[in-house]
Amino acid sequence: MLKTFIAVLLVFVSLGSCQAAAASYVRVDQPELDGSVFVVADLYDTGDPHVVLGRKNAVYVVSDGQEMQIVSDLSSSVTALAVGDLTGDFRPELLVGTDNAGAFYVYELRGGKWQRAGRARYLWEPVTYLAVHDINNDGWGDVLALNRSGHAEVFLSWEGELYSFWRASGVKHFLAADVDQDGIVEMVFTTEAGNVGVLKWSDQQLETLWENYPWGTIESLVVLEDRAAPEWIVVTSRKMLYGWRWQDGNVVSTRHFHVPELGEFLTYIPGKGILSFDRSRGAAMFELQAGGVKELWSVPDVWGEQVYPLENSFLVRDSSYSYYLLTPSDGRWQVWVNEQDVTDEFGLLVQDGLLFADLNRAATCLELYSFGLDTLYIVGAKGFVKVRRGDPTVERDGLVFPLSAALYGADGSIYVPIDVFSYVGWVFEVDRAREQVRFRDHWGWWY
Repeated sequence: MLKTFIAVLLVFVSLGSCQAAAASYVRVDQPELDGSVFVVADLYDTGDPHVVLGRKNAVYVVSDGQEMQIVSDLSSSVTALAVGDLTGDFRPELLVGTDNAGAFYVYELRGGKWQRAGRARYLWEPVTYLAVHDINNDGWGDVLALNRSGHAEVFLSWEGELYSFWRASGVKHFLAADVDQDGIVEMVFTTEAGNVGVLKWSDQQLETLWENYPWGTIESLVVLEDRAAPEWIVVTSRKMLYGWRWQDGNVVSTRHFHVPELGEFLTYIPGKGILSFDRSRGAAMFELQAGGVKELWSVPDVWGEQVYPLENSFLVRDSSYSYYLLTPSDGRWQVWVNEQDVTDEFGLLVQDGLLFADLNRAATCLELYSFGLDTLYIVGAKGFVKVRRGDPTVERDGLVFPLSAALYGADGSIYVPIDVFSYVGWVFEVDRAREQVRFRDHWGWWY
């Protein structure tokens, strides 16, 4: 399953397809990837990308559907990966970040084997981000690194060695982009102090090209590179969105408006929009407009910290390194009764976000029976209830309780809101992210 999924991932990521968003999306867990980190890169300089996978204290490459271990001498778990040319010989090196003392290592291909080159570099907290970019235009790839505590560091590459050149603490975001379109990448960063800035190589050093202090601490940073001039955007704790770009030799403001809809983590998906994760509301895709955002679809009760766009889905990693897909929904919910899949038998229906069941079919699955016309009786081993057409209440033992909706008839069947079953001995959990309902037989019933 893992090999098949990674092969599909490789094709989709390399294609970079950008199709229109579907009306609704659903969460599909990918437990075979849990606990891992990966990068898609041309590891062997063949023109074909590979999936490079870090899991526990080893690194694997997936080639032709086969998973092969290429690094096994690590004493701690892999937390970040990067691939790039550090020596100017047009052959890529592999960088592996770990959680033990925040060390990262460089591996190069020798005699068909990946062997460690040089000495380890330490950031003293688990490494969360590694990237290789030639920031000084000397033909040697340099390393950008960030650890879990917000320590950022730039290592310049020269004659097979990495030299620590720039460092800063309290950094939240650390990205590379050619914002001034001169062919050399700059570094866009934000800090815990609330500022956003751009670093550029100039006169043999890194200088602050531009800096700004938006209103509120900065929660998210995204760079929109799929346009004539890249635009970088931040959203603050005050839910203010700010955008800037380079124009005629200066940084100019492009956007400034209030966006209470956006969550704490954002990622930009070219051709699709901004995917937002809110800890209380879940995920939502937004179209970015000149003066606001427009929601395209949402999935409740999910969280993510890294997103990989696929053909028409999104692979998401959360803070516990669990993976799942956000993929277009076919609108068909799964129903489980005491861990048995009864989706085909139950007759679940979704109307305006509310869940209804075909009473006759659901009663069979839940070991109930019903009778009546305008007033219906639903009977189980733990008692019975009365419900009336057009009345969003249920009566048990002479007491009346509210329901989420009234029952109704359609196509010769009677549909009842599923919360009615909680009054005849069943408890249920609704998982809207996965579009599942799970019923469990309750040992008793109380008001």
